Amino acid sequence: MTNTTTIPRLSALMLVLLLLPGLARAQQLDKVYVLNQGAFLQGNASVTSWNPATGQVQQNVFQQVNGRPLGDIAIHSALINELLYVLVSNSDTIEIVNPQTFASVKRIFVDDFGGSSPQWIEQVSETKAYVSNLTGTTVSVLDLTTNEITGSIEVGPNPEGIAVSGGKAFVALTDFGNGQQLAVIDIATDTRTALIDVHDNPRFLHTASDGRVWLMSTGSFGFGLPESDGKISIIDPADNTVVSVIDVAGKPQRIQLNEAQNLVYVLNNGIQLLDMETLEFLEEDFSSTAYFGMRLWTGDVPRVFATTAPDFSSAGNVSVLGLNGEVLTSFTAGIGPEFVQFVAGAPVSTEGDERAAGFALHQNYPNPFNPSTVISYELQQPAQVRLEVYNLQGQRVAVADAGFRTAGLHQVRFDAGALASGIYLYRLQAGDLVATRRMTLIR
Repeated sequence: MTNTTTIPRLSALMLVLLLLPGLARAQQLDKVYVLNQGAFLQGNASVTSWNPATGQVQQNVFQQVNGRPLGDIAIHSALINELLYVLVSNSDTIEIVNPQTFASVKRIFVDDFGGSSPQWIEQVSETKAYVSNLTGTTVSVLDLTTNEITGSIEVGPNPEGIAVSGGKAFVALTDFGNGQQLAVIDIATDTRTALIDVHDNPRFLHTASDGRVWLMSTGSFGFGLPESDGKISIIDPADNTVVSVIDVAGKPQRIQLNEAQNLVYVLNNGIQLLDMETLEFLEEDFSSTAYFGMRLWTGDVPRVFATTAPDFSSAGNVSVLGLNGEVLTSFTAGIGPEFVQFVAGAPVSTEGDERAAGFALHQNYPNPFNPSTVISYELQQPAQVRLEVYNLQGQRVAVADAGFRTAGLHQVRFDAGALASGIYLYRLQAGDLVATRRMTLIR
């Protein structure tokens, strides 16, 4: 890795970003939205916003901005192509909003392909997303260019969580607590190609930077299958095999991957910590508080956002925890807060300042790319470096380079074969210096 690489001409937007003063840092948390489920069949779902910089809280944001209620049971959301897609389960709708203002862009009904109660949305390519329909047997196909439902995929009973890896989508089939399988979808053809046998009541999945899929199964509550505790399974997407299974005493509700610390956060009444290398739980829990929901922010100041719902007729609460489990702050939310949505501020990078400070992070080439690209950086002094790739939700999806590097030019070939099309951020840390740039993967 000694040859120089020609840097492509930058777009006008990138030139503006490069001319901004200061050295780019990790993704900064700009806004936090909390989806409040509301009371079942009462149509009082809502969204709470929290400003990390000022601590300002605003309740019922959607209705205040748009002059109409959100609907019944807000359950999940995702930032896709700079729009926020909010799933309102019992209303069979997806509300598309501007993530900065929360103004409505479009409302989609998800009830015309034999499935309803949209539960999870996952972008699977540049032009489409999948939406699981909990009360049906299908995953709906959402065209991201028109924001229209264009078809459905028969997967199995009561699908919930979705994760993407290696050109496949993995879908948890809950069967309302009696499920024991994942459906595997070929994203290119929108067809179910396999079923994977897993533990009782599979619900949520996450893709690690190595492409393996982590599945949280809650376990059976004894209404069909014999009662059982939960398990975490790790799936190799190359051959759809379960390569590891970890027992979880109790009924886990959520997991979050913190690969920077090789930890999995497991919401299981309190919050437990699982070592990703040894696959053993740490002796001390991260928190003993009985939380309702949990999500990890991995950007500028890593934090855990944990929600409580005392009942489904009064306001809930959100606690913001540091990585030592200490409660940093908290704020009031609506009824039944569970899913937390992060909106990151736009990263900036100034190559001139980076060179003056001791290093430079270049634009990847080619860009856009499919499926591999070269990322170049220069060091004036030897340093311990870490080059990471993040999606726009602030989740790390890959570690492209890590270790002690000598002074000079370094080039790293990054293969995004396991990632979906879209915009990604690559972040270089060399000692105390950090810079970030954008790149675009197009299938």
